[in-house]
Amino acid sequence: MFGHPALLAGLAAVAVILAAVYLLTMYQRVDVRAARQAPRTATHTCAILGLRERLVLGVLVLTALVMGMAPQPILDRNRRLGARV
Repeated sequence: MFGHPALLAGLAAVAVILAAVYLLTMYQRVDVRAARQAPRTATHTCAILGLRERLVLGVLVLTALVMGMAPQPILDRNRRLGARV
């Protein structure tokens, strides 16, 4: 099935690039158009987030920071799980 890894890697790279182009295009259409119609300040943008969204965002940011500053426990756990497979 994986007789041509370079071809598959090239297709995967093209797919990632196309996905990024699509994502950025859609983001620009939604966000930039809304900003042109009604300019918002940074405080207004943050004010539309409810308590639940702020909590989820805070947990995600904290998790990303912990994983970035101390990745070794996560890597060790993955290594142990991979050894069992």
